[in-house]
Amino acid sequence: MGFCSKSASKDQNPCNVRPFPTKNRRKNGRKTEKMAGKESVEKKLVALQRLLPAGKSMKGDRIFEETAEYIVLLRTQVQILQKLVDLYSNGGCQCKEGG
Repeated sequence: MGFCSKSASKDQNPCNVRPFPTKNRRKNGRKTEKMAGKESVEKKLVALQRLLPAGKSMKGDRIFEETAEYIVLLRTQVQILQKLVDLYSNGGCQCKEGG
């Protein structure tokens, strides 16, 4: 037959096997790394929501898309400003003299 007794009730552990711990199980009252990491991500997501104009009404994936688009926009603005600085630091004219 089997290794464990079939006559044992549900409350008993006929094989004397310890159950697997759950992923978010606390040890000694402390949060596991997985729980702490999840809370850290949630806090950062809330911080991003506060930065975006309509962030509070957006879901997580849309917040990341908006943030990525905003970063691209900022990089483009920086590049444009760098070109303007280069243009004006050269005397404002890139034309050849005597032409």
